[in-house]
Amino acid sequence: MADEDVQRLLCERRYGLAFELILQRYEKKVFYLAYSILKESANAEDVAQDVFVKLWQVLPRLSQIEQEIVTLFYLQQCSVEDVAGMLDVPAGTVKSHLHRARRRLAELMRS
Repeated sequence: MADEDVQRLLCERRYGLAFELILQRYEKKVFYLAYSILKESANAEDVAQDVFVKLWQVLPRLSQIEQEIVTLFYLQQCSVEDVAGMLDVPAGTVKSHLHRARRRLAELMRS
């Protein structure tokens, strides 16, 4: 499944299916990143699990534009300028939405 499918599901507010696709595509990447930092499999699994639990909680808490920007920037690894061009918004707007989305995610990670 492509990231466009995830984006479509998010826009349709079908968060469960969007989450399943995200999990299928990124579960191993998140685990390996955590493992590369922690160097311990059990701890890496715990961290990866926490990441996806928090993601599940925040998906309907992000606005549609924030969902689009986060998907393009983090999941599809587009630059700020590329995201701005794709969505036809100024780069500053993209940065602002990324900042707000990161702040919301950080608040969730603390709770």
